[in-house]
Amino acid sequence: MKRSVGLAAALLLPALAALAALAVLAVLAVLAPKPVDASLSDDFLSIRIGARAAGMGTGYTAAAEDADAVYWNPAGLSYAGVTEVSLMHLVWIAGLNYEHAAFLMPFEDNVSAAGAGVDVLWTGSFDSTDGFDVPVSASNACITFSYSRKLASFFSAGASVKYVSYSFGASKAGAVAGDMGLLLRFGNEGISAGVIVRNVGTNLKYGTSVEKLPMSYRAGVSYDLDMGDVGALLTADAGAETGGSIATGFGVEIGFFGSVMLRAGLGGDGFTTGAGLSIGPVSVDYAAIPGNALGGVYYISTTIAFGEKAEEKEYDE
Repeated sequence: MKRSVGLAAALLLPALAALAALAVLAVLAVLAPKPVDASLSDDFLSIRIGARAAGMGTGYTAAAEDADAVYWNPAGLSYAGVTEVSLMHLVWIAGLNYEHAAFLMPFEDNVSAAGAGVDVLWTGSFDSTDGFDVPVSASNACITFSYSRKLASFFSAGASVKYVSYSFGASKAGAVAGDMGLLLRFGNEGISAGVIVRNVGTNLKYGTSVEKLPMSYRAGVSYDLDMGDVGALLTADAGAETGGSIATGFGVEIGFFGSVMLRAGLGGDGFTTGAGLSIGPVSVDYAAIPGNALGGVYYISTTIAFGEKAEEKEYDE
């Protein structure tokens, strides 16, 4: 939350966000990938990362300028300006557990940055219905390496390469995939726009089964409003997920004195809520998503920054 604007500009934001979301929906409806059968890899790679983003309805494609940009939009890594470590624990449906860790390191020129992430979804042992005589366990894992570079003060690009693995009992499979993202800032108005293409890669093969990775497109806008001791971040996202359906996410974050954050959002999982607390270099965030018959979904994240945020590089344009 960095920029101050007048009341008139603040009132224009909902209209801007709505128009941008409609435009994104129209484009993505054309670009939507062809439907494929849902699978465990779909579920794993479609889980949204980070309590901050989850509390805002997962409308985060244009707002991700932290370590979790490794997942949301690698183009945002180069705007972080500080080394960060992010850790997340997610209690998912039916008692499944998801762990996430990400690392972000800007280079000395503060024009480029690198990141890495590790994600694991796992279960305890359970009785299988597939003919196993003993309890089995299942897990998914993903290791990601990302790079981002500013091409101008208002524009950056980023890419990630990742290895995805799947394990169920004695069956194992792996695939290699990539993500590509862009982030555009509109001058000093606090408005950003981002787009990402995810999971472009090989198929998962285990036994006689072959699964396509859930390639998807996602785009969004964000508006950062600074009103002194109180600030607001508004976001809107839309994307074409596996199966060709359109998924949207809208969120708001209200910050008080740069330390206490309250969040709410509306996304594919319904209404979401969240909160955050920042003390010095440490931030702790929490989010809750309404449950169904299998239970609710709860996020808790911790982000630690190392050092002071570097000044943004001036460009001769």
